[in-house]
Amino acid sequence: MRRVAAQPVMRAHFLPAGQAHSTLLEFSCGATLIDAGAQDAESVARLLSYLDQSFERRTDLNKTSDLIVITHNHSDHTQALREVAERSPRFKTIETIMPIQVSLDTPP
Repeated sequence: MRRVAAQPVMRAHFLPAGQAHSTLLEFSCGATLIDAGAQDAESVARLLSYLDQSFERRTDLNKTSDLIVITHNHSDHTQALREVAERSPRFKTIETIMPIQVSLDTPP
């Protein structure tokens, strides 16, 4: 009997970020993070832990998001962006709907 390939699937993970926003879209070929919001240090840690667990399960992604989209420059959408970027330095693109400044350089 011939095996039929599974249909491509997209999963949306609404991440634990307190009163903030962060969504991981997981595809068979990659992942996209929409917003990197967090309410406080505890919710940043929960968000990073969730992303780590997702990438541990999906070793084919090499801890890389194809795209990070920031919908707007409010802390409930950007608070964990630096930590996410530092944790997954091989992400391919950060896109914003509205201009924001993101610096991954360590402050002097």
